[in-house]
Amino acid sequence: MSLDKLYEYQELQREHLVLKTRLEKDEKRPALLEWKRRIESMQKEMEQLRSFLNDHDKVTKRLRVSIEETMLKEKSMEKQLYGGKTANPKELMSMQQKLEELVGSRQQAQETLEKEQRQMRRIEEEINLKSSQLMAEVRPYQKAASRYKQERENDKALLNDLMDKIKKVEAELEPELLSIYNKSSKRMGINVLAPMHEGRCSGCNVDVSKVAIAELRCGKKLVNCENCGRIIFIRCV
Repeated sequence: MSLDKLYEYQELQREHLVLKTRLEKDEKRPALLEWKRRIESMQKEMEQLRSFLNDHDKVTKRLRVSIEETMLKEKSMEKQLYGGKTANPKELMSMQQKLEELVGSRQQAQETLEKEQRQMRRIEEEINLKSSQLMAEVRPYQKAASRYKQERENDKALLNDLMDKIKKVEAELEPELLSIYNKSSKRMGINVLAPMHEGRCSGCNVDVSKVAIAELRCGKKLVNCENCGRIIFIRCV
């Protein structure tokens, strides 16, 4: 009784189960999702930094406009003060005081502008640094995600191919043998059959008795391993 075809059926079932389990378990997905979240977090930080930079830029623009306007007022006030058209001491003192206030206001605005510019440079440096870090993460992630997607597609295609082969072999099996296999697999799992190798059961590696070997060579009935219970057989080479 040749069991090679049934063993082929068993091995296809085993490959199918291993592949199906791998697809369902999907061990790579959690790591990729965590990687993606890390990248998204870095992108969010970049957006916040750019928003801060934009806010500081608006402030610096307003300060420049204010400084230019103040400088124009200073020039106008200096013309009035030193143009010789005003002789009243009180008026001159008032104009001098206003000029000093303008100068003080402009100097304060310039100090604030310099402070804002320093802050902008620090933000720009941080953006550049994070941009480099982000690129170092994004490119490998994209490759890994693409590879993962391709592997999943290949495994799914292989799973379908295995199922087609299983159905084809199943159609070639004797109904009685298939029934025996299915009943045994409910109790033992997929590995119902085990070829004998060098006088031992390949399932549990225990020596097969001489009586069992004689029955196997006779080939008239199914022989079970006395140790593990698997159906043992001699493979046709």
